[in-house]
Amino acid sequence: MISWDALTPDPDYRRRQQDLGLRRAVVSFNDRAVPGLGNLWFSMPVAWALLGLKIAADRNLNAVTVTNAIEALAMKAAHSASSGAVDKAVHSRVRGQRKLALVDDQSFASLSRRGAYVSQPLRQMLQQPLNGLGLATGGRFATLELASDVLTLLEGKGKPLKELLDALDAWVGGKGSGKKPPVADSISPLVSVPRPLAIKLRSRLFEEGRPEDLARRRSVRDADWLDETRADARVFAEATPRPPFDAEHWRDLRAGSALLALRHKALLLLRDMEGALLDARQAGLPVRLTTKEAVARFAAQIEDLGRDAVTMAPMIEPAGETDSLAFLRLLLSADLGTVVRGLVMRDGTVLRLDGDRILPGPVGDDLRPPGAPPEEGEEDEQPDLRRLHAMRMLAAELDAVIVAGDAA
Repeated sequence: MISWDALTPDPDYRRRQQDLGLRRAVVSFNDRAVPGLGNLWFSMPVAWALLGLKIAADRNLNAVTVTNAIEALAMKAAHSASSGAVDKAVHSRVRGQRKLALVDDQSFASLSRRGAYVSQPLRQMLQQPLNGLGLATGGRFATLELASDVLTLLEGKGKPLKELLDALDAWVGGKGSGKKPPVADSISPLVSVPRPLAIKLRSRLFEEGRPEDLARRRSVRDADWLDETRADARVFAEATPRPPFDAEHWRDLRAGSALLALRHKALLLLRDMEGALLDARQAGLPVRLTTKEAVARFAAQIEDLGRDAVTMAPMIEPAGETDSLAFLRLLLSADLGTVVRGLVMRDGTVLRLDGDRILPGPVGDDLRPPGAPPEEGEEDEQPDLRRLHAMRMLAAELDAVIVAGDAA
């Protein structure tokens, strides 16, 4: 298997949940950019899910419980192999260092108990790609049923997936001493999936599925210029589609990238307001800012944000996404006070609006200066469509596994 310990996605930033009411819009534009893939950017979580669903079905267990435990086992192996230093190297590919550091017993009974692993496992991002790539069908993750060709892939005698399936099934069945089972290293997030699954995934990405979804994924794959270029609003500024994208795909890419650029700039303005409240707190002054004071202090930034909104309106409006259009209308307001009040109301976490006063929000005990880096567990923002890069990273991984010729 191939190690991918340096491959990480461009983060999807929601610092302290400051999504400004645009989470649904951002997800929508990412889905339009790369349909059917969700947030998937590397292959091993798919293996955990397929193996977990199969074992759970065979043993009549809860699929969420089994898959979460398999993921926890894999993460424990990654942390052990790196002596805990892996988090900085792979960023959000590896999770649970703090909790798993307290776990010595690596039996299924131990790793499947509530609280043994993180509350938001990577398993939560898998329902959309499992359905979107035709690997499984159903509603909630616990009710998904594997496709017939996936079952055949898992059950092929003498094949690497069958070996993983048998070893993990024995582990779930309680066999072993509670020490790290040998299979754990083979499902670590720091390695790639076996070649047969890589072949299947690449086929589902580009050869099998809904024609409109395949066309958009192929366009992202074939856009060689994306290798060295961030997919932000500058890239999609021209109205004429850039090959290999068609007109509708280009329209959606333009709208999504423009929205993310405006959101990024709005967040920078809010962070400067946050910094003003922090300055007041540190000086022993009342920790508040009236909207009139905010307009006077940050007028140049607010006006600049408005000019950007005028420039990007022709990019956003043709896509017809309602939340982004509402955000655009706010930024186009001629009254700067209306813009300030609207942005603070959309935040509601770090900052909140009380009448005409801007006050610390529910997480306001953690006010930070504008240039403060994200803390552990937070992800920095990049104002672009991360799933373009995520899919290209996944495709690159799969191609490398296939070319390398691991066990067939």
